[in-house]
Amino acid sequence: MSTGDLVFFWMGGSESIRGIYGWGIISSEPFEENGGYRVGIRVEKHLPNHIHIDSIRETPELQNLMILRMAIGSNFLINRREAAAIRRMMPLTFQPEDLRNG
Repeated sequence: MSTGDLVFFWMGGSESIRGIYGWGIISSEPFEENGGYRVGIRVEKHLPNHIHIDSIRETPELQNLMILRMAIGSNFLINRREAAAIRRMMPLTFQPEDLRNG
């Protein structure tokens, strides 16, 4: 993780609430706190309606997301193709710099 990286906010739990709720940008390099490592995050957008897990599962480019294959942990790396597919599912106001041509 590096400053400036794009992140998507995922909520786990029951099928009815699982999915992506917004996006942000990493705003600091990793730092140690309370025995663990953390990064600062600048929240850019809370989605008015989350992207439901069913929509994510139905999107061919997203069927291999690590969070769908092994949802253990808190950070899951995605590639540019996956990020671009998620971007296409977001409202048109979603335009992070590093995905405009994704």
